[in-house]
Amino acid sequence: MCKVLITGSAGYVGGHLLQRMGGEGFDVVPGHPHDFIEAFQSLDRDSYDIIVHAGGIADSAYSDPDIVFWNATATKILADGFEGKFIYFSSQCVVVDNLYGKSKLYAEKELQLLAEGGRVANYTVLRPTNVYGKEPLGRKGLPTIIREGTVKSLFTSYYRDFIHVDDVCNAVEQVIENDIWGETYYLYTSERAYSAVELASYTDHKFRITRTPDYVPITLPRELTPVPDFIPKCSVVDYMRGEME
Repeated sequence: MCKVLITGSAGYVGGHLLQRMGGEGFDVVPGHPHDFIEAFQSLDRDSYDIIVHAGGIADSAYSDPDIVFWNATATKILADGFEGKFIYFSSQCVVVDNLYGKSKLYAEKELQLLAEGGRVANYTVLRPTNVYGKEPLGRKGLPTIIREGTVKSLFTSYYRDFIHVDDVCNAVEQVIENDIWGETYYLYTSERAYSAVELASYTDHKFRITRTPDYVPITLPRELTPVPDFIPKCSVVDYMRGEME
């Protein structure tokens, strides 16, 4: 049986991966949710076939001064010398000029340097867009907040691509099963980006609309590389309408 370590298993994506892969023939071991740099340094990585690194700091304000250290340095420590297969969860925000995006991009560069030096054998980088969907772990993404009506105001220029957490898990399994290594892939479901106001139009809730003329939308060009043969099954519009969870 393939033994998989999933870091960030106390978080949203990592938690879903732990539940999914633990029930599908993988010997899954949860990663350390706290003090993970120290834990990584003492980790017996040779006992794992695959590491899925979904842990890190996702600072909502993108302003934590230690975020580059925790995201990039921890990734380097975890991957350095690992002889198995390594999946790193980066972010679409690598295209954005903020600390969070930079920390993810620096982590990707650390992996590239390790690979060039023969210090990591097989790795793949996944850059998901905004993840939404089932919320058993307490975290609620923007589509869920809008669908439930728990947010009162929306920004007119807040555009995002979205991907359902089930599709994220499907993509990870596809990478593993098809031996897709050595590349960087975007994970997105939407045929286009949606604004928060558009998402709200598929619900019965009323919101206060705030104009933000200086806000730069984060949208992805359609030519970015998706995981080969990956076909998303979930639609954010269906989710907003309450037709799926």
